[in-house]
Amino acid sequence: MDLTTLSETALQDVRGKRISHIFQNPQNGLNPVYTVGRQIGEAIRIHDHGDPEVPVQRQVVDLLDKTGIPEASARVDDYPHEFSGGMKQRVLIAMALACDPDLLIADEPTTALDVTIQGQILRLLEDLQAEHDMGIIFVTHDLGVVSEIADRVVVMYAGKVMETGTVEDIFRNPSHPYTRALMDCLPGRGGSMDRIEGSLPDVTDPPAGCRFSPRCEHATEACRSGDQPPLWGVDDGDTHEASCVYYDAEHDEGELADGEDATGGHQ
Repeated sequence: MDLTTLSETALQDVRGKRISHIFQNPQNGLNPVYTVGRQIGEAIRIHDHGDPEVPVQRQVVDLLDKTGIPEASARVDDYPHEFSGGMKQRVLIAMALACDPDLLIADEPTTALDVTIQGQILRLLEDLQAEHDMGIIFVTHDLGVVSEIADRVVVMYAGKVMETGTVEDIFRNPSHPYTRALMDCLPGRGGSMDRIEGSLPDVTDPPAGCRFSPRCEHATEACRSGDQPPLWGVDDGDTHEASCVYYDAEHDEGELADGEDATGGHQ
Protein backbone atom coordinates (compact mmCIF):
# COMPACT_ATOMS: atom_id res chain seq x y z
CA MET A 1 0.00 0.00 0.00
CA ASP A 2 1.42 3.39 -1.03
CA LEU A 3 0.13 5.82 1.61
CA THR A 4 1.29 8.84 -0.40
CA THR A 5 -1.32 8.12 -3.07
CA LEU A 6 -4.30 7.82 -0.71
CA SER A 7 -6.94 10.50 -0.28
CA GLU A 8 -7.56 12.03 3.13
CA THR A 9 -10.74 9.96 3.45
CA ALA A 10 -8.84 6.76 2.70
CA LEU A 11 -6.07 7.73 5.12
CA GLN A 12 -8.62 8.18 7.90
CA ASP A 13 -9.56 4.54 7.44
CA VAL A 14 -5.88 3.52 7.74
CA ARG A 15 -4.84 5.67 10.69
CA GLY A 16 -5.53 3.96 13.96
CA LYS A 17 -7.35 1.09 12.29
CA ARG A 18 -4.66 -0.59 10.18
CA ILE A 19 -1.65 1.41 11.37
CA SER A 20 -1.37 2.73 14.91
CA HIS A 21 1.24 4.74 16.78
CA ILE A 22 2.70 5.05 20.28
CA PHE A 23 4.25 8.40 21.16
CA GLN A 24 7.67 8.87 22.73
CA ASN A 25 6.32 10.95 25.61
CA PRO A 26 3.04 9.55 26.96
CA GLN A 27 2.19 12.95 28.43
CA ASN A 28 1.96 14.39 24.91
CA GLY A 29 -0.24 11.58 23.62
CA LEU A 30 -3.09 11.99 26.10
CA ASN A 31 -5.59 14.82 26.41
CA PRO A 32 -5.49 16.06 30.02
CA VAL A 33 -9.16 17.15 30.13
CA TYR A 34 -10.69 13.77 29.17
CA THR A 35 -10.68 10.49 31.06
CA VAL A 36 -8.51 7.73 29.65
CA GLY A 37 -11.61 5.60 29.10
CA ARG A 38 -13.21 8.27 26.94
CA GLN A 39 -10.06 8.67 24.86
CA ILE A 40 -9.68 4.93 24.21
CA GLY A 41 -13.39 4.53 23.55
CA GLU A 42 -13.29 7.35 21.00
CA ALA A 43 -10.95 5.31 18.79
CA ILE A 44 -13.35 2.36 18.89
CA ARG A 45 -16.36 4.54 18.05
CA ILE A 46 -14.69 6.53 15.24
CA HIS A 47 -13.60 3.39 13.42
CA ASP A 48 -16.74 1.45 14.32
CA HIS A 49 -14.54 -1.31 15.65
CA GLY A 50 -15.06 -4.01 18.23
CA ASP A 51 -17.93 -6.30 19.09
CA PRO A 52 -21.26 -4.44 18.73
CA GLU A 53 -22.75 -6.76 21.35
CA VAL A 54 -20.23 -5.61 23.96
CA PRO A 55 -20.52 -2.07 25.40
CA VAL A 56 -17.62 0.19 24.46
CA GLN A 57 -16.87 0.82 28.13
CA ARG A 58 -16.45 -2.92 28.69
CA GLN A 59 -14.09 -3.16 25.70
CA VAL A 60 -12.03 -0.27 27.08
CA VAL A 61 -11.73 -1.96 30.47
CA ASP A 62 -10.61 -5.17 28.75
CA LEU A 63 -7.91 -3.24 26.85
CA LEU A 64 -6.64 -1.57 30.02
CA ASP A 65 -6.61 -4.92 31.78
CA LYS A 66 -4.73 -6.53 28.88
CA THR A 67 -2.03 -3.85 29.01
CA GLY A 68 -1.47 -4.33 32.73
CA ILE A 69 -3.42 -1.50 34.36
CA PRO A 70 -4.31 -2.68 37.89
CA GLU A 71 -8.00 -2.46 38.81
CA ALA A 72 -8.84 -1.39 35.26
CA SER A 73 -12.58 -1.16 35.86
CA ALA A 74 -12.01 1.35 38.66
CA ARG A 75 -9.43 3.41 36.75
CA VAL A 76 -11.23 3.73 33.42
CA ASP A 77 -12.73 7.07 34.52
CA ASP A 78 -9.45 8.49 35.82
CA TYR A 79 -7.63 11.36 34.10
CA PRO A 80 -4.09 11.13 32.67
CA HIS A 81 -2.51 13.10 35.52
CA GLU A 82 -3.66 10.39 37.94
CA PHE A 83 -1.35 7.83 36.30
CA SER A 84 2.41 7.38 36.60
CA GLY A 85 4.64 7.65 33.52
CA GLY A 86 4.72 3.88 33.02
CA MET A 87 0.95 3.59 33.46
CA LYS A 88 0.38 6.43 30.97
CA GLN A 89 2.45 4.52 28.43
CA ARG A 90 0.29 1.43 29.03
CA VAL A 91 -2.81 3.56 28.44
CA LEU A 92 -1.34 4.73 25.12
CA ILE A 93 -0.62 1.13 24.15
CA ALA A 94 -4.23 0.21 24.98
CA MET A 95 -5.41 3.09 22.80
CA ALA A 96 -3.14 2.00 19.95
CA LEU A 97 -4.53 -1.55 20.14
CA ALA A 98 -8.17 -0.45 20.28
CA CYS A 99 -8.77 -1.21 16.61
CA ASP A 100 -6.50 -4.27 16.38
CA PRO A 101 -4.02 -2.74 13.87
CA ASP A 102 -1.86 -4.70 11.45
CA LEU A 103 1.14 -2.45 12.18
CA LEU A 104 2.17 -0.61 15.33
CA ILE A 105 4.73 2.21 15.10
CA ALA A 106 6.44 2.61 18.48
CA ASP A 107 8.42 5.86 18.52
CA GLU A 108 10.98 5.63 21.35
CA PRO A 109 8.22 4.37 23.68
CA THR A 110 10.57 3.67 26.61
CA THR A 111 12.89 6.70 26.46
CA ALA A 112 11.03 8.73 29.10
CA LEU A 113 10.78 5.79 31.53
CA ASP A 114 13.18 4.41 34.13
CA VAL A 115 15.05 1.20 33.37
CA THR A 116 12.76 -1.13 35.34
CA ILE A 117 9.62 0.21 33.65
CA GLN A 118 11.36 0.09 30.26
CA GLY A 119 11.80 -3.66 30.60
CA GLN A 120 8.15 -4.13 31.56
CA ILE A 121 6.93 -2.15 28.55
CA LEU A 122 9.21 -4.07 26.16
CA ARG A 123 7.95 -7.41 27.45
CA LEU A 124 4.36 -6.17 27.18
CA LEU A 125 4.87 -5.15 23.55
CA GLU A 126 6.43 -8.51 22.71
CA ASP A 127 3.51 -10.37 24.31
CA LEU A 128 0.93 -8.20 22.55
CA GLN A 129 2.69 -8.60 19.20
CA ALA A 130 2.44 -12.37 19.48
CA GLU A 131 -1.17 -12.26 20.68
CA HIS A 132 -2.39 -9.87 17.97
CA ASP A 133 -0.11 -11.14 15.19
CA MET A 134 0.89 -7.59 14.26
CA GLY A 135 4.08 -6.04 12.98
CA ILE A 136 5.96 -3.47 15.06
CA ILE A 137 8.27 -0.76 13.77
CA PHE A 138 10.30 0.14 16.86
CA VAL A 139 12.13 3.47 16.56
CA THR A 140 15.00 3.73 19.04
CA HIS A 141 18.57 4.94 19.54
CA ASP A 142 19.20 2.27 22.19
CA LEU A 143 21.21 -0.58 20.66
CA GLY A 144 20.59 -2.69 23.75
CA VAL A 145 16.86 -2.56 23.07
CA VAL A 146 17.48 -3.37 19.41
CA SER A 147 19.49 -6.47 20.26
CA GLU A 148 16.79 -7.63 22.67
CA ILE A 149 13.60 -7.27 20.63
CA ALA A 150 14.36 -6.80 16.92
CA ASP A 151 14.08 -9.35 14.12
CA ARG A 152 15.26 -7.01 11.36
CA VAL A 153 17.18 -3.76 11.77
CA VAL A 154 17.36 -0.63 9.64
CA VAL A 155 20.21 1.73 10.60
CA MET A 156 19.49 5.33 9.59
CA TYR A 157 21.62 8.46 9.61
CA ALA A 158 20.41 11.95 8.70
CA GLY A 159 17.28 10.57 7.07
CA LYS A 160 18.96 7.91 4.92
CA VAL A 161 19.28 4.15 5.32
CA MET A 162 22.90 3.19 5.98
CA GLU A 163 22.48 -0.54 6.53
CA THR A 164 19.77 -3.15 6.86
CA GLY A 165 19.77 -6.78 7.90
CA THR A 166 18.67 -9.29 10.47
CA VAL A 167 19.58 -8.48 14.05
CA GLU A 168 22.28 -11.17 13.79
CA ASP A 169 23.68 -9.56 10.61
CA ILE A 170 23.95 -6.14 12.21
CA PHE A 171 25.48 -7.17 15.53
CA ARG A 172 27.78 -9.93 14.29
CA ASN A 173 28.95 -8.19 11.12
CA PRO A 174 28.30 -4.42 11.21
CA SER A 175 29.33 -3.31 7.75
CA HIS A 176 28.64 0.36 7.07
CA PRO A 177 31.24 2.63 8.74
CA TYR A 178 28.43 4.40 10.61
CA THR A 179 27.09 1.14 12.05
CA ARG A 180 30.62 0.13 13.05
CA ALA A 181 31.14 3.50 14.71
CA LEU A 182 27.89 3.06 16.65
CA MET A 183 29.04 -0.33 17.89
CA ASP A 184 32.37 1.16 18.97
CA CYS A 185 30.45 3.71 21.05
CA LEU A 186 28.84 1.00 23.17
CA PRO A 187 30.21 0.89 26.73
CA GLY A 188 32.41 -2.07 27.53
CA ARG A 189 33.56 -3.51 30.82
CA GLY A 190 36.61 -1.65 32.06
CA GLY A 191 36.99 0.38 28.86
CA SER A 192 36.15 3.87 27.72
CA MET A 193 33.57 4.61 25.05
CA ASP A 194 34.65 5.87 21.65
CA ARG A 195 32.87 8.77 20.03
CA ILE A 196 32.14 9.79 16.47
CA GLU A 197 33.97 12.99 15.56
CA GLY A 198 32.11 15.81 13.84
CA SER A 199 28.48 16.89 13.82
CA LEU A 200 25.25 15.82 12.17
CA PRO A 201 24.67 17.42 8.76
CA ASP A 202 21.89 19.88 8.03
CA VAL A 203 19.20 17.63 6.54
CA THR A 204 17.77 20.61 4.64
CA ASP A 205 21.14 21.08 2.93
CA PRO A 206 22.85 17.68 3.12
CA PRO A 207 26.33 16.93 1.81
CA ALA A 208 26.73 15.29 -1.58
CA GLY A 209 27.19 11.55 -1.69
CA CYS A 210 26.92 9.53 1.48
CA ARG A 211 25.43 11.56 4.33
CA PHE A 212 28.03 10.10 6.69
CA SER A 213 31.04 10.90 4.50
CA PRO A 214 32.08 14.15 6.30
CA ARG A 215 32.56 12.13 9.51
CA CYS A 216 33.81 8.88 7.96
CA GLU A 217 37.53 8.10 8.21
CA HIS A 218 37.25 5.75 5.21
CA ALA A 219 35.57 8.27 2.85
CA THR A 220 36.96 8.69 -0.67
CA GLU A 221 35.98 11.07 -3.47
CA ALA A 222 33.44 8.48 -4.63
CA CYS A 223 31.76 8.78 -1.23
CA ARG A 224 31.55 12.57 -1.45
CA SER A 225 29.89 12.93 -4.85
CA GLY A 226 26.54 12.13 -6.40
CA ASP A 227 23.68 10.72 -4.36
CA GLN A 228 23.54 8.42 -1.36
CA PRO A 229 24.94 5.06 -2.56
CA PRO A 230 22.38 2.32 -3.17
CA LEU A 231 22.09 -0.62 -0.83
CA TRP A 232 24.63 -3.25 -1.88
CA GLY A 233 24.63 -6.85 -0.71
CA VAL A 234 27.21 -7.44 2.01
CA ASP A 235 27.57 -11.19 1.61
CA ASP A 236 26.18 -14.07 -0.40
CA GLY A 237 22.83 -14.00 1.41
CA ASP A 238 19.94 -11.69 0.63
CA THR A 239 19.27 -10.31 4.11
CA HIS A 240 22.20 -7.93 4.65
CA GLU A 241 22.82 -4.71 2.68
CA ALA A 242 24.87 -1.56 3.21
CA SER A 243 24.72 1.85 1.51
CA CYS A 244 28.48 2.10 1.04
CA VAL A 245 30.63 2.27 -2.10
CA TYR A 246 33.00 -0.31 -0.63
CA TYR A 247 30.36 -2.96 -1.30
CA ASP A 248 29.66 -2.20 -4.96
CA ALA A 249 31.07 -4.36 -7.75
CA GLU A 250 34.01 -1.98 -8.40
CA HIS A 251 35.40 -2.09 -4.87
CA ASP A 252 36.79 -4.72 -2.59
CA GLU A 253 35.11 -4.65 0.80
CA GLY A 254 38.43 -5.89 2.17
CA GLU A 255 39.73 -2.35 1.64
CA LEU A 256 37.30 -1.19 4.33
CA ALA A 257 38.46 -3.89 6.74
CA ASP A 258 42.12 -3.10 5.99
CA GLY A 259 41.50 0.58 6.66
CA GLU A 260 39.87 -0.30 9.96
CA ASP A 261 42.91 -2.29 11.03
CA ALA A 262 45.32 0.42 9.93
CA THR A 263 43.57 3.18 11.86
CA GLY A 264 42.96 1.07 14.93
CA GLY A 265 39.22 1.65 15.02
CA HIS A 266 37.04 4.75 15.28
CA GLN A 267 37.52 7.94 17.20
